[in-house]
Amino acid sequence: MKLNAREERFAQLVANGTSYSDAYRQIKKNASDLKENTIWSNASALASKVSPRIDEIKQELAEQGIWTRAQSVEILAEIASHGDKNSDRVAAVKEINAMHGFNEPVKHDITNSDGSLRPVEVVFVRPD
Repeated sequence: MKLNAREERFAQLVANGTSYSDAYRQIKKNASDLKENTIWSNASALASKVSPRIDEIKQELAEQGIWTRAQSVEILAEIASHGDKNSDRVAAVKEINAMHGFNEPVKHDITNSDGSLRPVEVVFVRPD
């Protein structure tokens, strides 16, 4: 199946875990002008069209042996349950809690001692 660039990008996004609607928003110019029902309907239709490619990409990722979140939790749970040292078990539980968002939000102080705002560097990363 030959896909155009937008269809391929959509398939790549979905195969990597992006929802159909969010993937559609990323490939469609002026998606913000569309109603949610329209986005969902169009995204669903496109997903049906490119589903063989989505499956192919997912298979490629699986063959590459990419480490998944589930694998991380599984290993950390094993350490938490059966780790050799208490410190290892505590660290594993702490990491699992952080991965699942169980920790309190961290407040970052961006003020100088005189109360003025410190300059903050913002870096934007474009997805491939």
